[in-house]
Amino acid sequence: LLSLLAKVLVDNEDQPSPLPTSLVDAIDTILLEIMKRNVVEKRVERFVNVVVNSLLKIEESFTVKQSNSNDSGGNNNLHLVCSKFVCSWKRYLLLQDSSSLGADEEKAYANLLQAVGAEMFRVPSSTVPLTLLGSLCLEENSSSCSSCRRKIFHATSTLLRICLEEMQKTTRTTTNNEIASERVTVFLRLSPLLLLRRIPRWYFSMSASLCRKIGEHLDDISPSAQQYSDLLGGIISEITLRLDISKTANYGFINNTPKFTAEERKLSADIAARCLPFSSVMDSHGSSFHANMCCFEAICRPAFSNLFHTILSIKEDNKMSSPQSQQPVVLTNAIRPAKAALYAACSYISLAQDNEDGDGILKTASFAIHVLASPAIDPTILTHQPVILNEEEWVELQTGCIDFFAICLESYSLRRFNKLNRSENPMEKADSVTALLSTLGDIYHSLVSIIQCGQSSNADWINSAPWKGATTEIESFSPSARTCIWNAFLVVSQRCSLKNGHLNHWSKHTTPWIVRWGYASSSTIDTDEARNNNNVDKRSLYHPLCMAAALQLVFVVLTRSKSFDMLAETNTKEEIKRGVHLALQWGLQSFKHSVSLDSSGLSTAKQTMRKAALKLILSIVSELLQSQSDAMISNADWKQIVSTLQDSVTTDTEDSEVRMLATHFLQVLVSSTGASP
Repeated sequence: LLSLLAKVLVDNEDQPSPLPTSLVDAIDTILLEIMKRNVVEKRVERFVNVVVNSLLKIEESFTVKQSNSNDSGGNNNLHLVCSKFVCSWKRYLLLQDSSSLGADEEKAYANLLQAVGAEMFRVPSSTVPLTLLGSLCLEENSSSCSSCRRKIFHATSTLLRICLEEMQKTTRTTTNNEIASERVTVFLRLSPLLLLRRIPRWYFSMSASLCRKIGEHLDDISPSAQQYSDLLGGIISEITLRLDISKTANYGFINNTPKFTAEERKLSADIAARCLPFSSVMDSHGSSFHANMCCFEAICRPAFSNLFHTILSIKEDNKMSSPQSQQPVVLTNAIRPAKAALYAACSYISLAQDNEDGDGILKTASFAIHVLASPAIDPTILTHQPVILNEEEWVELQTGCIDFFAICLESYSLRRFNKLNRSENPMEKADSVTALLSTLGDIYHSLVSIIQCGQSSNADWINSAPWKGATTEIESFSPSARTCIWNAFLVVSQRCSLKNGHLNHWSKHTTPWIVRWGYASSSTIDTDEARNNNNVDKRSLYHPLCMAAALQLVFVVLTRSKSFDMLAETNTKEEIKRGVHLALQWGLQSFKHSVSLDSSGLSTAKQTMRKAALKLILSIVSELLQSQSDAMISNADWKQIVSTLQDSVTTDTEDSEVRMLATHFLQVLVSSTGASP
């Protein structure tokens, strides 16, 4: 029956004629009746085993067909088949009257998913069980009836239990150094993690909500509520072991090499963000949750605290102890869990709803900003304490912090963009001042203040220090820290989708003030007024690396959008023309001033800024020529462009790349405009 269904569906998928619906419906009805009979007669495990074996044969036939025809749609075909016949199963078990199942009605859905999970562990290298499980999961908001929620609760608890048992088996084999054993394959180790990741996040949030609510129709699951919490606690313990956050994870590193693989650690961090509410204050259902059951308290806070506490302890011991009395400290072992916790926070942001509590994300942002503001750890200053530190790990942690802020910025912009598409007011206040959308907005505006002024307009969250051994409060931000933040904005400009209009939305709210900020740099560099009202060195605000990142951002926006509209907040011709003028002058002045920046240590930064300025100039000119809108700038601007390029060709002896690029584009400009060399 499944083979026939697959043949009908796949062979007719791209055909102009409609599917023979009568045949498909007949097969679907027969399969549903077979499922019902096996549930009633308590043969679910055997039934699912037969279904999976049948699908394995179908998958194999798809693979053969794919290899013969160079078709890449094998997995899509399998999903098409599963979703067709499984849809009626989950509809019957969850949404329709399934009283014919008798006493097993309440847990029939859970038993079916448990059997699929068992098949996952039997054939862990196959995609069939995961595809089948995904098809059996209900879409969010499909039903709000209490009966459906109870069934999903039982199913979620059951899947947690079988996954926990498999994870505990892996843990025991890891401690016994059986990682290379034939019976502990990579796929088998990953299978419970992959299964947990396939469960919809709303299953977990709804189940946690049911555990916390005491009300009508829910008394019958109250004995299971404690079991669910215990299961979740067990999952947390296994995750912290894999991330080397647990105090009992003594075996996590052998000879500085983690025994859990990188894939296991990454999946574990991702699962923590899916299975758990991130903050302890409130979740999307408006209920508080015990602190040790939230991702920030169980995963992030211990990892962040341990890193800063380790650094602080090393420095204190370095002052008080002699070299002979010290044992080596593997600082890398404190950095890796912090990286994993940061990854969990990034995963959560992409999954969370606007009104979920954002307190944990704000505290994570505080950690990230302290990492970026901290100078690179120099082992030479730790003269007594032996420290094992892979500097690449620290750089990767800082890169992770940049990516975290990029995800915060992108998510904030995308959520506001989606509100506009739904005809909602993007500036409307959220239900709570700590809601995630409000939190992301606070982070956005604070980062803008830091890169514009060198200080944050809202320093409360920055210095909240939610970890032991906190560093000193940050009063101002170094050029290095601000360059990292600029890079976060740059990453968002590279990631935003052009097709759905998000790049347009992001750019219109970001690029104009960046251009105005950059244009103001020329007057600051030329004057003797060195400090602003907050006693921040104004010249340091326009450090060459900060300028290079900002110039590169505008260059990326222009080359991706191919439109000058991104340089103005409104689409009026006057505003756009002014935006083009300011951006061009910023690029020209930055290119010119980079020659005079001969301070020690700035040569590399100067070259980086010079290249970025030239790229911006050339992108503007290229767009002017292609769109035939050369009247957008004055003749004086054109002369300044040509003069700048000619000066670079004749005098730029230090940087051959800049000189070659200027030479090439000067030739293009001359041939396009007919101007005299």
